[in-house]
Amino acid sequence: RGTLVQGNKEMPVSGISTDTRQLKPGSLFVALEGENFDGHTFIGDAEQKGAIAVLGVTSKLQSFKGNVSAALVGVQDSLRALGDIARYWRLKHDVRVIALTGSNGKTSTKEMIAALVNRKYRTLKNVLNLNNLVGVPLTLFNLKSGHEMAVIEMGMNSPGEIARLAEIAVPDYGLITNIQPAHLEGLGSLEGIQKAKGELFEGVKDSGVLFVNIDDPLVAELAKKSDKRKVTFGTSSDADVRLVEIISQSVEGSRFKVSFAGREEELFLPVLGKHQISNALAAAAVAWGLEVPIDEIVEGLSAHKPVKQRMEVKRVKDDIFLLDDSYNANPSSVTAALETVAEIGKEGRFFAALGAMLELGPESARYHRLIGEKVAQLGYRGLLSLGDLGKEIIEGARGAGMPAEYLFLGRDHAEVAEKLSQWLQPGDWVLVKGSRGSRMELVIENLIENER
Repeated sequence: RGTLVQGNKEMPVSGISTDTRQLKPGSLFVALEGENFDGHTFIGDAEQKGAIAVLGVTSKLQSFKGNVSAALVGVQDSLRALGDIARYWRLKHDVRVIALTGSNGKTSTKEMIAALVNRKYRTLKNVLNLNNLVGVPLTLFNLKSGHEMAVIEMGMNSPGEIARLAEIAVPDYGLITNIQPAHLEGLGSLEGIQKAKGELFEGVKDSGVLFVNIDDPLVAELAKKSDKRKVTFGTSSDADVRLVEIISQSVEGSRFKVSFAGREEELFLPVLGKHQISNALAAAAVAWGLEVPIDEIVEGLSAHKPVKQRMEVKRVKDDIFLLDDSYNANPSSVTAALETVAEIGKEGRFFAALGAMLELGPESARYHRLIGEKVAQLGYRGLLSLGDLGKEIIEGARGAGMPAEYLFLGRDHAEVAEKLSQWLQPGDWVLVKGSRGSRMELVIENLIENER
């Protein structure tokens, strides 16, 4: 509970903001604290922008008492208070919440689920990937009386985050896309990741439903421990929603056949990658479980548009195809993207420009060398990277027999793009991928500029 430091506690606010750059007049400004910032230093700016109330740490608000006109509410932990307010707001609305997490595919799957469910129910979703302890509350504040469903993506870097997000969002439905090596620095091991992701299934209401990827043994193991109702999906014959076969993959997208409890349908997804088919299968299972008509699921997936920097096909001059998957990376998502380009580009030449995969902990160098080996095994014509971890990727490929003349370690993104421009010919494919901190989109920007 908060303490009124100054002002009228009955004063209504028209919105809640944690960022003065986006604050609208009449709002409550929540002053958050982090390792490299302190929102309390922006209280004066918030008032100038029209904030009529401020929520912050009680001890830090004392110096503003009498110096600003905004109401001041003091708490011990402003981040926790933000979540508590969001939970209160969520419970005021007669809305069902679909929460999802996973090592790969969260944002793409969230976009697919929201698009499909919105065909039957008025649906709210996270904007972009606002999926953390700040982003999820800010998303929930957008709930309005007309909303029937909310699709909430949940991300995490450490144990307990998903449990707290579930406490805030109070989900009726839970989906874990998959469990793979990611964020190992904060979670220590694959078992640590499984336990942290499993907090979502535990946080779903007892009357709720779990959507279970039975192809993923770690997800399936978590589901077996729960007595909650389940809808399963995967390639197994016992799956409620089953991938029967992949018919074709081309630059336009993927065609595949799905069985909905025995009713088979051919689906088209205008995005590349077997892992994107897995995302679509998960979304289809959720929509089917929520009684969205199957015809609407088929039509909705065919209208899906790739999320920016996630398996996004771009055509560079002279019919060079670039697969932009530069938003983020971990070992399983890089492997999936490498396999996709090797399959789609098998009639010609294909290249990979790979940045570092971050937050992999003590085993990071080994994971990067394994990716280099995979590049060589798949028959890539050339491999480019940069940085210390990029050197490990290159060494992995060299050790697996990839010719030295098509291995390149650049000093920066521009140099990687320049070398790519020298290598590429009409008809070639190139994959660009790396963790967010690797900024591999800069390679793409430089490459497109070079090819103009």
